[in-house]
Amino acid sequence: MSKKDSPPKPSNLLYENLFDRRNRNETLTLITKGVDACAENVSGLLEDAKLLATNERYARAGFLVATAEEEIAKAYILLDACRLDFKSHEDRLRRLCRAFYGHVQKYAVYRVVHFKQTVRLNFFPDLHLFKEWFVADLQRWWPADPASGEPDMPH
Repeated sequence: MSKKDSPPKPSNLLYENLFDRRNRNETLTLITKGVDACAENVSGLLEDAKLLATNERYARAGFLVATAEEEIAKAYILLDACRLDFKSHEDRLRRLCRAFYGHVQKYAVYRVVHFKQTVRLNFFPDLHLFKEWFVADLQRWWPADPASGEPDMPH
């Protein structure tokens, strides 16, 4: 298959459809609809997870909860994009569009949001420490010490 025959990357399509072909007001309207769709998806996923858990289908319920967490992260990624000047931050916007489709990135974003809500902070006391935690959550694989007997930990 030649490069010409390859399907387009979803992140490139997202960037083009949100930022390349729109003025700021149109983009913000689309992002608002996207955040609303994420919230609706989260609600449905959690309802289904609750039903599964009630029927002792815990593994499947857990999968739906993890999927809901990714949807929450997608909403935050879209909101982060709103903070940028769409004309002068193309590289950052493209990275956010890639993160929108990246499981590892969504995991890290969700953990940041969840941490902040869990400890009920309106600020982070040490941003360097916060960055270390975020970067650690982006780690795809943690190799174990062979002498420990513990298995490697994939993301």
